[in-house]
Amino acid sequence: MAEHKKKIVIVSGLSGAGKSTALKTLEDLGYECIDNMPLRLIPSLLSDESALPECLALGVDVRNQDITTHVQSAVNEIRAHQHIESHILYLYADMDVLVRRYSETRRVHPLSPTRPVAESLTLEKDLLEDMRHMSDQMMDTSNMKPAELADEVKKHFSAQTSPHMQVFFMSFGFKHGIPREADLVFDVRFLRNPHWDENLRPFTGQNKDVAAYIAADENFISTADKISALIEHQLPLFAQNKSYLTVAFGCTGGKHRSVMITEHMHKHFADSPFEIQKYHRDMPQ
Repeated sequence: MAEHKKKIVIVSGLSGAGKSTALKTLEDLGYECIDNMPLRLIPSLLSDESALPECLALGVDVRNQDITTHVQSAVNEIRAHQHIESHILYLYADMDVLVRRYSETRRVHPLSPTRPVAESLTLEKDLLEDMRHMSDQMMDTSNMKPAELADEVKKHFSAQTSPHMQVFFMSFGFKHGIPREADLVFDVRFLRNPHWDENLRPFTGQNKDVAAYIAADENFISTADKISALIEHQLPLFAQNKSYLTVAFGCTGGKHRSVMITEHMHKHFADSPFEIQKYHRDMPQ
């Protein structure tokens, strides 16, 4: 039986990238949340592990006055505890997106109410560089709505998640853009396309006839076997320093071929020691 560990998630990142949404989502998941707690108080917080909540989320950003002096020691202090499972979630977005969000909400950047927002964001990015490097999960929220960010947080930080690395197989359509969270991306647009069969076009890659049509491609078996072998080789290597791995398969629209091979990989790795999940980003519901 796996050792029970308490869970601490540090939520950090650029202002406007979604930290408030992430913390609220963690709170909904059952985490007790502390926002902007001085980092120098971390040793006191950890002095009695029995008093710690089962799941704790800490909001850390440039509002912490000791962000440049105590961040390294605070993170090391947390990670040194053998009975605590810790993660650092770093949220960011493209600069023009962050500036637009500030413009829409008319908020004042916490670093300075007088300097231009873009200048403050650049300075903030520099101040949080150490936190970014120490993070084990980064999320680019440039194209995410708040509800989509909440779904991502729930997917990665549910209080019931496995202590092992989580592996997400996902399908997508290239015409909708490559998923930024993907660690490995495979293009399967060379496989037979059910879109050109009028009888199959309305269905998705989860349909057995569509799956059989794609599997009949002379390149499918060799391709699936080689990709599987590569992933099998890579998983234990990634697990040494990652808590989450996203493997994405793309076709043109994200409806047929990418869905079918994602389902195939999800089933193939079902008995893996890692926690295996699947997600079809662009498949019609």
